[in-house]
Order: sequence, then C-alpha cells, then structure tokens
Amino acid sequence: MPQNAVDSGAWDNFVSSQGLGTTSLAKYYLKEPPSGKQLSRVELEEILHELFQDFVATGSVSLPPGASVGDFSFAIRDEEGPVKEGLYMADKRSGKEERIKGSPRVWMLPQSQMQGWEAHDFCGVGHIINARKP
Repeated sequence: MPQNAVDSGAWDNFVSSQGLGTTSLAKYYLKEPPSGKQLSRVELEEILHELFQDFVATGSVSLPPGASVGDFSFAIRDEEGPVKEGLYMADKRSGKEERIKGSPRVWMLPQSQMQGWEAHDFCGVGHIINARKP
C-alpha cells in the first residue's frame, strides 16, 4: 500500500482555500436540495461518487498504479431488508464488490459539511482501495 494512500490534509487545504468549510456536502454536490431529514439512496450515492472524484483530484486519496477513478463505484444495498443498509464499493478491475460501511444514510446526513467528520471518514476509502489487489 502506498505510504500516502490518504492525505486528509489535502482535503482540508482544498476546502479551506475554496471557503467551503461549513458548506454542506448536499448543497455542494446535488443539483437540488434534499427533500427530507435523510438523504435518499440516489442522493447519497451521487454525493459519494462526486466526493470520491474530488478526493482523487485534490490528492486526498491516491490510487494504486494503473487504477483510475472510473474503476470504483459506490452503491447502497439492502441488508436484511430496507431497514438495514450497507455501503458497497465495486472495483471494476477485479469485478468484486465489498461492503465498506454500515448504515450509510444514518452516517451521512443532509447537513454533513465539506470539512466535517463524515467527509474525513469517507476519505479513508483510500486505505481500502490500496489494500486490495485488483
């Protein structure tokens, strides 16, 4: 695994330099404001897709040699029915999908901020990506 697979400081620098610290992830990444107290699956998947692209673009997440942003996708899946959900990451290089987080719509809310703990927590996906072999 690269020593610098995750650099959350790079994310902080980007967010600060753009004056986005207290901007919600939903406001920044979605075309329309969320309608409820909880993000829909589609809304959260869109936020995570765009956030991941920005992590890579800002150097907050380093990908393994030969990998590109398009090799990875994120989806929310039912686990034991719609009440319990998991966040899954698919790696197109290997054709595998794995669970990386439980209860994603409880973890990230419409008011979660660009510089909030939720974004920093998701930045850790870089460790997962770099620990796996394609």
